[in-house]
Amino acid sequence: MRRKGCNWLMRKHYTKPYIEEALLVLLKDHNLDSISVSDVVKKAGVSRASFYRNYLDLKQVINEYVERIFNKQYGASSNMKDSIYQILLHYYQHRDVLILLEKNDLLDMMNDVLFQTTINEINALNVFNNMYQPYFFAGAAAGFIRGWIKNGFDEKPEVMVELFVKSLSGYKEVE
Repeated sequence: MRRKGCNWLMRKHYTKPYIEEALLVLLKDHNLDSISVSDVVKKAGVSRASFYRNYLDLKQVINEYVERIFNKQYGASSNMKDSIYQILLHYYQHRDVLILLEKNDLLDMMNDVLFQTTINEINALNVFNNMYQPYFFAGAAAGFIRGWIKNGFDEKPEVMVELFVKSLSGYKEVE
């Protein structure tokens, strides 16, 4: 898969996605503790040196993948329901990976990313009246999303928005 004449930066750019994809494929049938770096590099078609040039271990592969995919700005609008929907839709679009992480007891690796992203979105809405409310609601939102993941994304994002808004009843009016 590598091209002759590619410089080191170009190879590094392509190596990481191969390693990530190989690890995710292996996680479908094995838990993380039973997967070796050798298994991943063989599946990815890269060398061990390439792996260690990019990562310290397999957990770092997952951490970087989670940060890249889920640590994003969703473009909070002035409409809270729309902002909530955009976040939930993004998670729903990546549900296969999230279910895989949950199955392998790896959701804790994304907890910090989920919590911080939620705080950023809440702060962008500028709707709360004290500096601790974003943390309170970020914890609640993180738990809400984790529950949705654990239940296999049985509900569509539209349904989850309504459930989330109902959960806010009495705390915050939502348009």
